[in-house]
Amino acid sequence: MYYTWSLVIFLYNLPGWLFYLHLNEIGGILAYEFTTNFIESLVFILILIIASAALPARVLKDEFVVRGTTFSLLTIGSMMLYLNRFVAVPSIRTWLGVWMLATLVLAVAATALLTRIRIVRTAVAWIADRVLVFLFLLVPFSLISLVYVILHVIFY
Repeated sequence: MYYTWSLVIFLYNLPGWLFYLHLNEIGGILAYEFTTNFIESLVFILILIIASAALPARVLKDEFVVRGTTFSLLTIGSMMLYLNRFVAVPSIRTWLGVWMLATLVLAVAATALLTRIRIVRTAVAWIADRVLVFLFLLVPFSLISLVYVILHVIFY
């Protein structure tokens, strides 16, 4: 979801950038976005793995893919909603902590309840299986972008 969100924003801004940026600068922006998304994804997966190791097996380990995917979709989707709709409203911006806590509580509750429904469990497993194909594309692009960013930081 991180990559999708970044690519939507990138493609939205691309026509304007073509007027005043060179292609290597646009590629650099994309490389920085991919590197950021890669690190964010690794941190999120690490949090899920730590939670899986800390919690009893029946809570997360037994159905890690389904529950992890459901939790990820709900939490990342909620943050995307907040950033898209409410970050420009100054009075709501101060409620980020409440939004995050409510998101966490609702995501845990929804993950526990929704994964007990067979059709939801099947649908989430199907989605996770289909989205796996993007892993084969995004990880190499992210690693190339990471190398570019590291070289860019060292030599510029």
